[in-house]
Amino acid sequence: MDNPLQNIKSAVLLVDGDAPDCAEVSAKAEEYFRGKGISLKLYPVRRKRLLRCDRQADLFISLLPEKSFNLRMAARRSLAPFKIGRFPMGEKVFDIIVSAPEGTEAGQVEIFALMTEIMDKIK
Repeated sequence: MDNPLQNIKSAVLLVDGDAPDCAEVSAKAEEYFRGKGISLKLYPVRRKRLLRCDRQADLFISLLPEKSFNLRMAARRSLAPFKIGRFPMGEKVFDIIVSAPEGTEAGQVEIFALMTEIMDKIK
């Protein structure tokens, strides 16, 4: 079976632009994807604003902490063959769900670290 991540050349990453760790997770994401030779389009999403992002990427990742109509539409409209998010959105929108352990909270940096750990293990 082929590694679904081996053919990824571009990624879209949605981050919570209102969170205090936005700049830190953005820098870590840029470093991670640059190291893999994957072009990254990063979208800091602000509350109560319309969400628009590139539909053509090979990988769609959402670090947004809450479900919303905008996120559901962006994820469903994305043509990415592989999608990762923080919570189920119904109708199998995300291929992988990464969330904080039950009873704990984790910021975007911690969740992104878990996501990259999982992606690096996929064979």
